[in-house]
Amino acid sequence: MARPVVSVIDPDLGVRESLRALLDTLGFDACTHTSAEGFLNSLRENAPPDCLITELQLHGMSGMDLQRRLRDGGVCVPVIVLATDADVPTAVACMQLGAAHFMEKPIVGPDLAQRIRRLLDPTAAGAAATRDAEPRSPAARHDLEVTMSTGKTVLIIDDDEDFQASLGAFLESEGYRVVHAVSGRDGLAKLKECEPDAIFLDIMMETMNEGYGVAFTIKHQPEYERFQDVPLIMLSSIREDPDQRFPRSEETDLIRPDRYLTKPVDLDLLLATLARTLQH
Repeated sequence: MARPVVSVIDPDLGVRESLRALLDTLGFDACTHTSAEGFLNSLRENAPPDCLITELQLHGMSGMDLQRRLRDGGVCVPVIVLATDADVPTAVACMQLGAAHFMEKPIVGPDLAQRIRRLLDPTAAGAAATRDAEPRSPAARHDLEVTMSTGKTVLIIDDDEDFQASLGAFLESEGYRVVHAVSGRDGLAKLKECEPDAIFLDIMMETMNEGYGVAFTIKHQPEYERFQDVPLIMLSSIREDPDQRFPRSEETDLIRPDRYLTKPVDLDLLLATLARTLQH
């Protein structure tokens, strides 16, 4: 049986060669290219690969432009987009163009292997998850297993509708069910309705400190007692977490979240943080 073919597009020779070696050990034939134009030229004489891995920032045609060209030309191939620096809107834009996965560099072999196997043989995803589960690096990736996202519900409480849409679409692309709330009051109501597995909470909404009030209500009010163990992750443009912002306040314990992340959001860190909170 012929080995599946995976094409790799990256201007960095080191990345191309490391991915070629990894793909070979996984049982795939790798075809590498330095540019999107080179890859498109190869399609004139060869059938599309079984999977395409492309860097987002390329010389000449970008990874997103390549996705558009493939889509408009009717070329059906699963695409994994790699990026050195990325934000949520960029990731969502790639997903909307049809990317199956969006990954930030440096790439971790077991993670990439599992995603490729899932694309080429969805029935093997469960076995691959068990075989490939191992600590990831850098530290932000520790203990993250891709399959943990399946079936989990995340409540996002944030008054920025653009951020809501971008983050929600990104999480949904990773297998999460997302529920949106645009204020603290709305969030508390949605909390009872959807009973989420995790909560993302902004601080500055209708008031400057609204998120703190919501955190206190969820963690300490009897009406919400059944939600006190639901992981609460604050997302804010405020650089200091509550312990840093109110170092001398005895009330800090009352508003302290389980995790604290700052905007703009680092996608890998967000996914790793979410996965860790769901494991505990």
